[in-house]
Amino acid sequence: MGFYFFSAVLAFVFFVFPWPQELLWLRPNFPGLCVLYWGLTAGRNVSLSGVFCYGLLFDLFLGEKLGVQALGLVIIAGLAAFLQPLFRIAKTVEQMLLVFFLISLQALIQWLAYRLSGEPFNDFWPIFLPSLTSAFIWPLVLRLLDHWQ
Repeated sequence: MGFYFFSAVLAFVFFVFPWPQELLWLRPNFPGLCVLYWGLTAGRNVSLSGVFCYGLLFDLFLGEKLGVQALGLVIIAGLAAFLQPLFRIAKTVEQMLLVFFLISLQALIQWLAYRLSGEPFNDFWPIFLPSLTSAFIWPLVLRLLDHWQ
C-alpha cells in the first residue's frame, strides 16, 4: 500500500512539474505509466475504483472534463492486468510498443471526449506525442519502480 501511494504521489509531482512551454507537448504521461506499472505488478488485484479516483484527481487539477483522465487510466489498468502475461515474455522494444499503444488509447479517449462534447480540439498530434515519449522512458520507469518496490 505504501509503495503505491508513494508512486502515485511521485507521478503526480512529475506530471505537474513546470515544463517549458515549447516542450510541454513532449511531457510523458507519468500517471499513465504509473497505473500501467500497477496493473502489471498487482495484476487483477489492482483497485480500479482507486485508479478512477486517482484519475479524478488529475481531472480536477488540470481543469479538464470530469472523468476523462479517470476513464483512460482505468482502461490502462484493466488492459495492463489483462496483458500481464504478454508483458512478462515481451522484449524491451515490444514492451515499449505496448506502452505506446496503451498510452495512445488514453489519449484517443481524451480526444474523443473533447470532440463529442462539441469543443474545438483540432490538434490531433500534440496529444499523441506524449505517448511516444512515455514509450521511450518506459524501461527507465520500469527499472526505477522495480528497484523501489
